Amino acid sequence: MRKATDAGEDVFLALLDWRNTPAEQSGQSPAQLLFNRRTRTSLPTASQLLDTTTSSAANVALTAAKAKQAYYYNKSAKDKPPFAVGETVRMKFDDKTGWRKGEVADVLPYRSYNIKTKDGTVR
Repeated sequence: MRKATDAGEDVFLALLDWRNTPAEQSGQSPAQLLFNRRTRTSLPTASQLLDTTTSSAANVALTAAKAKQAYYYNKSAKDKPPFAVGETVRMKFDDKTGWRKGEVADVLPYRSYNIKTKDGTVR
């Protein structure tokens, strides 16, 4: 730390480099012993070295859990029918005014609509 301070370098980057330097006795760095992987530094590192031994298993388990959740959600989920032009709807323009009654003026792509309000404005 003194060496980094005397050289005018960042002390924390020097500490990070020291934590990623393998020890002679164990062949692993302090970061590897603590986190079971190397930590990211300012030096380019192969992505395989940054992975843990359980990261691929965790990704597989997460993907399986998401698929299971999607399966049970999709069992009862239904597509909402689109609104037709001229249909009466309620919209929330802002938090101050609350819900407003309006009429569908135009159907836009991606489930968006232009709504004509009582005062004649189209939003």
